[in-house]
Amino acid sequence: MYLYAIKLSITGGIGASRLHGFTNNKLSFGPVLLKDTLDFDEHDPVIINKWGAYAHGGVTARFYRLGKERFNVSMYVNQGFTDLLHTQLDYTYNSRTGSQLFRSRGSGVGFAVGIPILLKTFDSKSPMSSK
Repeated sequence: MYLYAIKLSITGGIGASRLHGFTNNKLSFGPVLLKDTLDFDEHDPVIINKWGAYAHGGVTARFYRLGKERFNVSMYVNQGFTDLLHTQLDYTYNSRTGSQLFRSRGSGVGFAVGIPILLKTFDSKSPMSSK
């Protein structure tokens, strides 16, 4: 038995996502610099596809001390392959104007930290074993 140990687990896969019931939130943020002026007009999002494909990948590190898991840390990535939404943003920065198209594919990055909690201990004997 080791004093400390780390076990790595890797996960991956592909899947399909469905776009349904989103809210139309407008962008809002504070000033870039006090001397700058920034005005923008966000157009309503346009649904391009209701269904999209994605790939998922991640890794979990489990940390052990004296043979017992103490905590774990996970990181995962979802990469969408299909555009789901487009949103047009027109802006004026000081006296210059411009436009930008934002695309959403459902991609993202996530992190999680877990601490195991013992809820119940079971006998090491199998309930199916004969006596």
